[in-house]
Amino acid sequence: MFKLRIEVAVPVIAALSLCAAAFQVQAKVSPEEAAQLGMPEDDTPLTPVGATRAGSEDGMIPPWTGGLTEPPAGWVKGEWYINPFPDDQPLFTITAENYRQYEEQLTEGQIALLQQYPETYRMVVYPSRRTAALPRRLYEGSIFNASHTEFCADASMPGGVNTRCIN
Repeated sequence: MFKLRIEVAVPVIAALSLCAAAFQVQAKVSPEEAAQLGMPEDDTPLTPVGATRAGSEDGMIPPWTGGLTEPPAGWVKGEWYINPFPDDQPLFTITAENYRQYEEQLTEGQIALLQQYPETYRMVVYPSRRTAALPRRLYEGSIFNASHTEFCADASMPGGVNTRCIN
């Protein structure tokens, strides 16, 4: 029987997921849409990779300001990662007894777990952080690709397989 080690399985699954997501992109965006993308220091409605830059209206999700671009204080190269927010305290805990007040934000699976394991399953909610950060060259490439990349038929492939073309 074939067994896949976790250290192999996770990167393989992640790569396959990214490949599947890539096939959902159909064409370059309009110049107006591309103008909404911006670098971390820009004041645009979208991040370089197309996420909404603004935070949520209720303040639960903060605006994206470029993410973590430096290691947290106390981190030593070659050591395990450390918590960049060690002073954060839970905002609240969702349990089987109070989940109905958060039901709009919960998935069916989370609700099912709260119902099936009312004594042991709970969700401790901490302040939300938008820590994602990529190298500048990837941001530049993302913005370029948004307005220059199209899918086009590759006549050299049987059946005219769709490939990515840069214009």
